[in-house]
This record gives sequence, C-alpha cells and structure tokens, in this order.
Amino acid sequence: MSTSIKVNGLKVYSNHGCLDEEGMIGTYYVFNAELWCDYEKAAISDDLTLTIDYVRVREIAEEIIKVRAKLIETILRKVAIAFKEEFSILDEMSLELVKVSPPMGGEVESVAVTWHEKIS
Repeated sequence: MSTSIKVNGLKVYSNHGCLDEEGMIGTYYVFNAELWCDYEKAAISDDLTLTIDYVRVREIAEEIIKVRAKLIETILRKVAIAFKEEFSILDEMSLELVKVSPPMGGEVESVAVTWHEKIS
C-alpha cells in the first residue's frame, strides 16, 4: 500500500534568478509537495516516527529555498535530495516550486518547475 502526504502552499521569500535585480529585489516562492510512503504502521501505532513528519518537510524545504541560486530547478533538486536523505520510507515524490511575479518583460502571474521521482 502506498499513500501520500501533501504539504501545499509553503510561501518563502527569496532571491533566486539569473538577473542581478532578482538577487537584490527577490520575490515570493510557493512550494508544494506530495510524498508517497506506506504509513499504515504509523496509523496503527499513532507513532510519528513511522511516517513522514510534515513539519520536517516544511523545515527542510524552507531552509533550502532561502539559499540563493540562479535556477529554481537547482533548488528543487536540492530539496528532492534532502527528502530522500531524511525520509527512508519515501517511495515517490512530486515537488513543485512556483516563482510568483517573475521579471519577464510582461505580466506573468508565475512560473513553476516540477520534480517527480519514484524512489523504490
């Protein structure tokens, strides 16, 4: 059995981007994650250590997103690696990082990258 845990709408202010102005001004980023695992043992025992702690999901993602990079693809890759290291029961993950109001020379609400990976 594989079930998922979702963390949606984690909002972090950071300064990613290839342009110098992005490094100075910054913008908001929104992070969404769906993490698959078998948490039946956790559900039966009511034991947080047997599932994916969504507080840790937030802490890890937020810490990584706050560190400047040129590409949001780079940030999402780092988050994926950290999740695999932190959560040994992780079977699959789908991650999304949304850059709100990117400077693209026109009105664009957001751009986003996604990462989907089957672990086992």
